[in-house]
Amino acid sequence: MGIHATSKNADHPAFQCLSDIEQKVKVNSYVLTHAKGLQPNTVVSLDIKGEIFEESAAGDGQFDAFMNALKKLYQKKKMALPELTDYAVRIPPGSNSDALCETLITWKNSDKEFITRGLDSDQTVSATQIRCSTIRTRNH
Repeated sequence: MGIHATSKNADHPAFQCLSDIEQKVKVNSYVLTHAKGLQPNTVVSLDIKGEIFEESAAGDGQFDAFMNALKKLYQKKKMALPELTDYAVRIPPGSNSDALCETLITWKNSDKEFITRGLDSDQTVSATQIRCSTIRTRNH
């Protein structure tokens, strides 16, 4: 399972491998909940430059709730999150219920557009891994 970030223009100087970037924002933990008849929600704990912050939020789905919690945290810190511009999930044809989901999310930050990729057996976890990767990548 893993995360991979790519750029539509790989030669762009703003693009760097995740391993090359000092991580000033780290997702410590998160809880995603979804129950029949209730609105999905999440609790997220972030380490931003050595300070721990926790926030909860509801959303239209688990990933939306996760993003809403991050938005609240980032607004408090007066930091900008990249804008999600496209979201695609692919499960290989002929797969079973335990198949890996590939999630591709396109983001826009100021004048840069970049694509992140997540791979996990759980679609929401795959997307959440991407979001965690994106905040690490774009806040250095």
